[in-house]
Amino acid sequence: MQNHFQAWARVALLRALVCLLCFTAWGGAAWAAGKRVALVVGNGAYQSVAALPNPKHDAELVSRALRKQGFEVVTAIDLNRFELEKSVERFARALNGADISLFYYSGHGVEVGGENHIVPIDATLDEPQDLETQTFSLQTIMLQMQARSQAQLIYLDACRNNPFDDRKFLIGLEDDETPAGKGLAELKGNIGSLIAYAAAPGQVALDGKGDNSPFTEAVIKHSFSSKVDVQNALMKVTEEVWQATNNEQRPWINSTLVKPVFLSVLPDKPAAPDLPAMTKTLEELQQIEPSRQVQVAEVTIGAGKLSVFDAEHVAALPDAKAYKLMQLPLTGSLFLNSE
Repeated sequence: MQNHFQAWARVALLRALVCLLCFTAWGGAAWAAGKRVALVVGNGAYQSVAALPNPKHDAELVSRALRKQGFEVVTAIDLNRFELEKSVERFARALNGADISLFYYSGHGVEVGGENHIVPIDATLDEPQDLETQTFSLQTIMLQMQARSQAQLIYLDACRNNPFDDRKFLIGLEDDETPAGKGLAELKGNIGSLIAYAAAPGQVALDGKGDNSPFTEAVIKHSFSSKVDVQNALMKVTEEVWQATNNEQRPWINSTLVKPVFLSVLPDKPAAPDLPAMTKTLEELQQIEPSRQVQVAEVTIGAGKLSVFDAEHVAALPDAKAYKLMQLPLTGSLFLNSE
């Protein structure tokens, strides 16, 4: 009985070790792939100031692009203060152990006393004390990201002709009344952070004439190649936005990244080969294929596996069949037979 129990125990221990090794291998592979979490906010349907047409489209475009690259994305579009707070909480809970955290914001932003705030759609900011109760501090989001992820990427497509830059707000322990700034203030990130502004500090960004802002459009265009890291992509973004806005808007970047970070984890798709269509005529193929040292002609196949005859022998072979070769393989050998 004791021997039977010892044998059973050895088998159980062996199974447990195998399970543990399998779990460890799986966990290592998942960690190697990297955990990537994003919060994407687009606020445009403002209730007390003029609405912005593009933030909703911008946020949807960015969310789709990030999901395709394996990001876990919390998307928040046209939210009030309470709803925005709940989205930030969801984002913070998902951040634990993340290799990369990303925050993207499109909408109104306001800077007061050197601190930046994103503006929910229900904000009125009529009274000096409204800043604390009606907006959300960008610094709060950034601190959450720095505490829970290895690298932080922040994209701010804000300060769209800020409607609050003529107002004063109470800030600090002394409740000092401080005027709102024009544009956003420079954020200071820890090592491992990148902050991309749609416009230089103190300047405003343009909403754009199409469905997307010039900044977001350029970010999507240049940031999702497996060959280009985020910093080099933003250099291209800066050049494109500067040209697209007739030198009115210049994006600005503050980076403390210590190694390249890539948004794309998928290989770029190779360009499709320029193959002749199946509807090409024999004459057209004869003009195209010589460039690849391929001879194109009508081929007559006789009966039998290896019987290949020219046109003058066709009449003598009642089982012979004529084929017109309409498309050729790029590589390899082509075999024809009658079976």
